[in-house]
Amino acid sequence: MAYVPAATRDLLARLRGDRGRTLGELVLKALNAQHAQLAELMQQRRPQVVEGPLFSMAPPPSQVPTVQIAMRLSQAHWDVLDTLVEQYGAANRGELIDAVVQAEYGSTSA
Repeated sequence: MAYVPAATRDLLARLRGDRGRTLGELVLKALNAQHAQLAELMQQRRPQVVEGPLFSMAPPPSQVPTVQIAMRLSQAHWDVLDTLVEQYGAANRGELIDAVVQAEYGSTSA
């Protein structure tokens, strides 16, 4: 399971109906398609530091509410997902999933 923005859950639900695929299949397809861009996708989500004359400051992180999605994935798939979270510095599974889903299927989350 993972927690993603509601807009991402809604996008996946719509795609599930339109394409006849499970949430897990849609997420794995997006991960496969966006794998080469993961570093860039995660970098784009990091707050940009604003340099000041005395102090550098990053804006506060976005507080987009999240909802739980359940996917039937094998333990091997979850292990790879968790490895990617660690490797690319995602905050959690949901952030990584949101990044690839938005990049692959369309940007609708805030």
